[in-house]
Amino acid sequence: MRLALDPRLGIRLKWSWQVQEEWLSRLLEARGDLNEERRKRLRRTPDLMAQALAFQEPLVEGYEHLVPKVDLPDPHDRHVGAAAHWGGAEAILTFNLQDFPEEALEPWDLVAIHPEAYLLDLAEALIRISYPSHFLRFCESKGERLKTPLWTRNLS
Repeated sequence: MRLALDPRLGIRLKWSWQVQEEWLSRLLEARGDLNEERRKRLRRTPDLMAQALAFQEPLVEGYEHLVPKVDLPDPHDRHVGAAAHWGGAEAILTFNLQDFPEEALEPWDLVAIHPEAYLLDLAEALIRISYPSHFLRFCESKGERLKTPLWTRNLS
């Protein structure tokens, strides 16, 4: 989200309200330690994201007719593929790659990419132009939260 706010990077986000509700519900469920004030602030996140990125028109609507046509291992993920295709996305960023196999997304002109792999690809593209310091700080801050950041792993 933070990277998409910088127009120099050319990152465009797309999502549906259903996708927003899912990640927020899962986060709140997993974080039972959060006090009510923090939960209230988190519940405002979807609206704040939509406002901040309104210039990109990130909210995808009208994709529901495609949901039954998308064939994914988990039927509950079909709405993600349908919204991504309808919204003109090129990729689905997900930690859950096994539920978005290449052969299932290919007919929809989509690929699934792990968020860390996406950041590495973006960094490689940006370093050829000029490596923005704010992008480096973003990657470093995210890397500190990961147990084993992708860029420290043997990728061969």
